[in-house]
Amino acid sequence: MVNFYWTDKEDVITGEVAQEGFDYGSEETEAESSSLAIHQVMDYLVEQIYDNCQYEEYTVEQTEDEIYIKNLDGKILEYYYGFFVDSLIEKAMDDAGLSVREMAEQFEIPINTLKIWIEGWPVSPDWAEGLILEKLESMKMEW
Repeated sequence: MVNFYWTDKEDVITGEVAQEGFDYGSEETEAESSSLAIHQVMDYLVEQIYDNCQYEEYTVEQTEDEIYIKNLDGKILEYYYGFFVDSLIEKAMDDAGLSVREMAEQFEIPINTLKIWIEGWPVSPDWAEGLILEKLESMKMEW
């Protein structure tokens, strides 16, 4: 199971300062990779917008990593971004008993890249994530 989160910063878009930080929403689904998981939740969110939107006349624009709800004049009414997932690599790494440093050294992955993946940003390309998870699973079995 993969957890997704999205950030709604409507108050910042309208010029108000968010006093209490970010609002988070989450959905759960199963996906073969983190980038597929993010696309699934973005598609789900767009469906929810169409089903429940309070605006009378609007358009929804979806980019690779952002969703905009705009009025017919193009003014942004709502903006969703900051999509990330619970790290599949972090869980597999923990299960295999590897620290971040050990993982970076054994897999010859730059430590900063690995830290970004652990924070929940998608691994690109998807096949690389699959190979890493497969190798970590085999290491867990040996351990």
